[in-house]
Amino acid sequence: LDSDRLLPRQRTSSDDKADRLRRLGVAVHVLARREAENYVPYRVLATVGRPGEASRKVTLLKQLTPEQRAHYDMKHGFRRIDRSQETRDAFEKLFPTFVPPTPRTGLHDGFGDRLLDELHAHRERLTEDDFAQLGPDVVAELRELLATVAGRI
Repeated sequence: LDSDRLLPRQRTSSDDKADRLRRLGVAVHVLARREAENYVPYRVLATVGRPGEASRKVTLLKQLTPEQRAHYDMKHGFRRIDRSQETRDAFEKLFPTFVPPTPRTGLHDGFGDRLLDELHAHRERLTEDDFAQLGPDVVAELRELLATVAGRI
């Protein structure tokens, strides 16, 4: 399940769903990052959209902290922020106003809705190193997820 976390280690309704499913004997993995799109490697992101724009966005994305990168809305960027006070507070905590304006502005629109399609299209060229570039925890988490799937086959 996507965690839909706005902040690291935040408990969301996905965690509650996972708990209910586990009690029923269903194998479940809640992603540590916001959603599946947060696991798309830079190499794939560099192919999304016009080449110059894609390269610029990847450069800006790399300027985010690891926690910001893990919880940035990859599809919609900063333009689709829930306006509830709780969400605005969480957003400002993770992406404070002192974050340089260039990444905020340049990543405003995100990478679009086809990221998982792009990931699938590039799947045969990707290596563990591509995922390791996203953070030290990513490869371990993906191995855990794959072990869960393999354990049910």
